Amino acid sequence: MSEEELLSKTEPLPKQNLNQEELSSPTSEEKVINQTEQPSSVQENSNSLLELQFSDLRIKLQIGFAFLTFVLLGANDAAIGVLLPHWGSYYNVDKAMLSLVFFAGSLGYLVAALNSNFLFRKLGNVKFLSLGKAAFLSGVIIFCFQPPLYLILTVPFLLGFGAAILEAALNAHLTKFPNKSVLLNYLHSFYGVGALLSPFLASQILEADWRWSVIYFGISALSLILLISMRWLFTSADRGNSNSDSENTPVESPLRYRFVWLFAFFLLFYAGAEISLGNWSYSFLTQYRHEDNVLAGWLMSGYWFGLTVGRVCIGPLTNKLGTRKIINLCLVGVMIGVFTLIFMSFSITSAFGLLLTGFCLGPILPTALAFLSNIIPSYLLTGAISFIASLGSLGKAFFPWIAGNIADNLGLEMFLPYIIVLTALMITLWALILARENQSYANS
Repeated sequence: MSEEELLSKTEPLPKQNLNQEELSSPTSEEKVINQTEQPSSVQENSNSLLELQFSDLRIKLQIGFAFLTFVLLGANDAAIGVLLPHWGSYYNVDKAMLSLVFFAGSLGYLVAALNSNFLFRKLGNVKFLSLGKAAFLSGVIIFCFQPPLYLILTVPFLLGFGAAILEAALNAHLTKFPNKSVLLNYLHSFYGVGALLSPFLASQILEADWRWSVIYFGISALSLILLISMRWLFTSADRGNSNSDSENTPVESPLRYRFVWLFAFFLLFYAGAEISLGNWSYSFLTQYRHEDNVLAGWLMSGYWFGLTVGRVCIGPLTNKLGTRKIINLCLVGVMIGVFTLIFMSFSITSAFGLLLTGFCLGPILPTALAFLSNIIPSYLLTGAISFIASLGSLGKAFFPWIAGNIADNLGLEMFLPYIIVLTALMITLWALILARENQSYANS
């Protein structure tokens, strides 16, 4: 065959008039490719859906982990209050010696606060949280064996150190979620659940003449389960400010900023008012107002019940009203409740005053933390929360002690004016916080 004949047979076919639809439609080869790729893309979509569902489940379990942890923190704090009289007779020591328990716990809070920002940046969120859980677990395990007196007076340092880290890490972790105000209110309401249940269980254990340490076996068992579960619940995505992340953020302490100090003192007086009311109102009602002991006990239960329910009920309103308005309304409610207690001495008005005061006091702490998370940089949030929690713990120990001295020297009639002073200081500091809110944080 000649070359000309070969070329004539390989001439291109004449062009056909193709419409736009044919030009835009895939070729048969593309159709085959698409058919072969479709199962793999479906598989990828299925896998991503499963990962999304698994991630959503993990987040819910993390929130449940935080709630149960706060139940244990509340149970531990309230159990110590019930066990103190029993420790006095068991170890044959007076109340002045036993009061060192509270100061050891406050010292643990303070040490954790001053080092929390450094530890968080070095360890990351998960290891930082594990350190707190391990310290808390170590303390309750020591209590399980009814240790000698010198350990009873020092173990609360471990508990305070661990609790400060847990509160800081979990509060900071929940501020990452969109509905943080609601979650923080629920979180602190679960602390109230533990504080409500623990005294009842501890008193029943003592009434049954069991070892006082039995309650700590339950707390330690649940704490151990939570510590083990952390490896699965918190993945590398939850580590927060790990070493690699910390290279991109400035190294500085939240204590450099006056705004943090203002906030810390605001919650210092808050904690002082809350615990002073909880510790001394019963004495005020029975010894000054001469209420029946049983009725006074129910009135105090109403105060703690209001504290817990307030966090549950008011928390969801923060999405509509905002954190600033919620705190403003709560402070007004606290003043109305305390003035009701001062100027109306009837049993029914005392019940209303305590319930309203507790209901309005409860949401202030978690709502204030949500407000704080919107103001300061995220890399300072954990250190700031831990420092604020430590000052709050000091307020829980210091201001009730002041209230007791006022009652001894000036009489119980000065107890409620003392609470008014603490509330007025809270309002003053809150006004200063709002005045600095619109200023740049760097200059605060």
